[in-house]
Amino acid sequence: MQLLYGNMRNKEMEQDLQKSLDDGASVWVIGDVHGFSVTFENLVDMLELSEKDRVVVLGDLIDRGPDSYNVVKIVQSDSRIYSTKGNHEQMMVEGFIPKGISHKLEANLWLRNGGIETAASYIRAFTNHSGKEDSAALEQEIINDKKWMNSLPSHIVLDKWRLVHAGYDPRTELREQG
Repeated sequence: MQLLYGNMRNKEMEQDLQKSLDDGASVWVIGDVHGFSVTFENLVDMLELSEKDRVVVLGDLIDRGPDSYNVVKIVQSDSRIYSTKGNHEQMMVEGFIPKGISHKLEANLWLRNGGIETAASYIRAFTNHSGKEDSAALEQEIINDKKWMNSLPSHIVLDKWRLVHAGYDPRTELREQG
């Protein structure tokens, strides 16, 4: 069976998470942050993570909330936080065209599902106080973040757990899936 966004795993990530569990550390799982960076930061702070603890976000880091850009930066910058790819990351990969708004079906789908808020958060991050946008830096950041999102695993397999945003078929045995 093919998972929703491919059958991609990250063995290094899985080994690190399993080691944390085996060593008695905590692995926290969070779903659907959807661009709410302040809420996400507060939640992570409340967890009082040690260096061995880990957080896994089950996709949908972005869209709908006011600050998707910073959610992405938090996950990218903290080695204790991992993410799987959700449908909103997949829509951004397919639909966020750095050079203006596209009329492609993928872009329209993404924009209607919270992509407008995500695009606005990226533009704000690259606009100074006088309203001047650094278009070249913005374009490069979008390219880099889409590449990063496209590299996220579709699911994580641990000894006793499978972590996925969506895509497993409840009617099919797990051993027959991914």
